[in-house]
Amino acid sequence: MFKENNFFTHKKIVWEQLEPYGFVKTEAGYLYHQALAEKQFTLNVMIDAAGNIQTELLDNLTGSEYILHKVNNSQGEFVGSLRAAYENELTAIAQSCFQPDYFQTPTAQALLAYAAQTYQSQPEFLWARFPDNAVLRRPDNQKWYAALLTVPKNKIGLPGDGKIEIVDLRLPPEEMAQTVDNRKYFPGYHMNKKHWYTICLDGSVEAAEICQRLDHSYTIANKKK
Repeated sequence: MFKENNFFTHKKIVWEQLEPYGFVKTEAGYLYHQALAEKQFTLNVMIDAAGNIQTELLDNLTGSEYILHKVNNSQGEFVGSLRAAYENELTAIAQSCFQPDYFQTPTAQALLAYAAQTYQSQPEFLWARFPDNAVLRRPDNQKWYAALLTVPKNKIGLPGDGKIEIVDLRLPPEEMAQTVDNRKYFPGYHMNKKHWYTICLDGSVEAAEICQRLDHSYTIANKKK
């Protein structure tokens, strides 16, 4: 069995949807079977109690596992067709049995919900190397008005180990000095510090205030530099 992540990144399982979709509950978790390539192959998808996902593609004629569909440089019409069927099935499972799950803190979730309701914005995960980082952009001019990031605490000057969820927002340069205090508001992480500042999404600043500041950032993103 192979662990699968690409199809389920930033998604969480809706457990009650598994059995209606066709998963069978077992002692180890949930198991799903699907015939592919005119029943020449069987796709097995296993989800354990912790939510870990693994897949196995069996050749029904030999009973052995087939893996060429996961080898990027494996070419050919048959492999391509089987790979497409495999990916389509996992995509369908992700769409039917999972829901979005981006950031974990209540403040981050409240901010994303506000952005979705107010501006119809959804986070865009642009960097494969940094799957916990996302941006929000205006739909009219495509400018970023927020960046939500998961970073080591020491990167923004906070004590302790571990990581913290933050948001970078826009601010006019003339307001920056009176805002940034290195306690609640920090210089923009990985951004132009003349135009961006950082807020921790750990509850140190109330979600309502951050949403107001998000509005301000959204407005600024419409201005010409």
